[in-house]
Amino acid sequence: HLSQNSVGIVRRIARLHTDGPIFRNIDGDPWTKDGLAKTLRRHRRRHGIDDRVTMYALRHNMATRALVTGGVDAGTLAAMLGHTSAKMVYDTYQHAELIPEGIR
Repeated sequence: HLSQNSVGIVRRIARLHTDGPIFRNIDGDPWTKDGLAKTLRRHRRRHGIDDRVTMYALRHNMATRALVTGGVDAGTLAAMLGHTSAKMVYDTYQHAELIPEGIR
């Protein structure tokens, strides 16, 4: 679900960090929720992006797009989002009519 360019970048970073998370801050520590939120706030201010654009909104948008246009099934999406089962995906996205009626 990544562009070829993105796949190349992720592969290069993965070779640098063979253990643990591949995305790291300038100090080499894994990204944190607070660190990502701070970076997003800085970019919102710098580029005039609406304050309603939050990490949660971006995550929800990615998940919705993955289900609607990305061809990602609920189980795979649950794993991508760090959920232990697809139930959370079903419960969250059933309103969007994305999940077949028989498995809601």
